[in-house]
Amino acid sequence: MGELKKKVPRLETERLTLQGIELDDTKHIVLWRSDRDVYQYFQSPHRLSEKEHIAWYEKKYGTDDTWLQWMAYRKDTGGKIGVFGVKREKDRCQEAEISYLLSRQSRHCGFAGEAVKRIMEWCSDNDIVTLKAMVHEENEDSIDFIERMGFCGNGQRGRFIIYEKRLL
Repeated sequence: MGELKKKVPRLETERLTLQGIELDDTKHIVLWRSDRDVYQYFQSPHRLSEKEHIAWYEKKYGTDDTWLQWMAYRKDTGGKIGVFGVKREKDRCQEAEISYLLSRQSRHCGFAGEAVKRIMEWCSDNDIVTLKAMVHEENEDSIDFIERMGFCGNGQRGRFIIYEKRLL
């Protein structure tokens, strides 16, 4: 299994460094994604296996230029705290979906807001005009968070509320 050569820009905030995910991040991503308090709100609500993540990383993520994923590191400790992503519907599309996943111990510390604000700046600088987020209707923490980030509900797809934010 080789590393991807995908170019994901390095982003910085006051307390975080955001770098492209790597295969070495598998254990962290699987641990965070396999937390019942997390996966119950996913479109495919199940524990993620390492095998599933590696297959996604190599076959889907590695071949899809519309999808960027960042691992967030704390600058003070170097510890990994979460994963943030942006996926365009197609290359050069001015609309994208944002995603976020934090380790349990990193929630409610302001890290997600800091990372999402920086990613929104990057999106704006890269011709993304509208960001969307799909949030499970029962995920109150995520609903509160995305609304604090300035996103507004704009419909529903099944059990997911579709939020939007214009960046320009």
